[in-house]
Amino acid sequence: MIKSEQFTLKLSKSHKLNYEVIFVSGLFSPLKKTLLKELCTSKKILIVVDEKIYKIYGNKIENYFKSINCEYSIHKINAVEANKTMESVLSICELAKNFQLKRDSIFMGIGGGIILDIVGFAAFIFRRKLAYIRIPTTLVGLIDAGIGVKVGVNFKNSKNLLGGYYQPLAVFNDQSFLNTLDRKDI
Repeated sequence: MIKSEQFTLKLSKSHKLNYEVIFVSGLFSPLKKTLLKELCTSKKILIVVDEKIYKIYGNKIENYFKSINCEYSIHKINAVEANKTMESVLSICELAKNFQLKRDSIFMGIGGGIILDIVGFAAFIFRRKLAYIRIPTTLVGLIDAGIGVKVGVNFKNSKNLLGGYYQPLAVFNDQSFLNTLDRKDI
């Protein structure tokens, strides 16, 4: 007769949050030496940017990434609350798969809280967590969504019902983006 004994193994891990919030002006100036340039050199980067931001800064963003040694792909999204969905996250994951992002690749979100949340959530679930960089461009993004660690999407008429907590590799807070916001957005 085999006698079975019960035992319990308890594992615990404390999780430290460790990332930098860098305050900079003129982030996409190719002449500026920033941590962004350092983080992106020799990497494959999937950049997701708000359509409105791309209309204003698209050339600067393109020229910046052309000036450094990296492979990048830029995708524009209409950043409205109705698009803060799991479908948007999965479409970003599909772009990442087609672009063949690997474990050392980087996601980058450029825009307000909607962009930062869906890009962060895609980074959280793609290949079981890829690094991502947040570049907030709205007032709320600069003081809230950009520097926090929440990632998520709306689901079944509930705001941010699906998601998690996943810190970015870095946040680049460039207050000069505020100059192009409508007065009502400030």
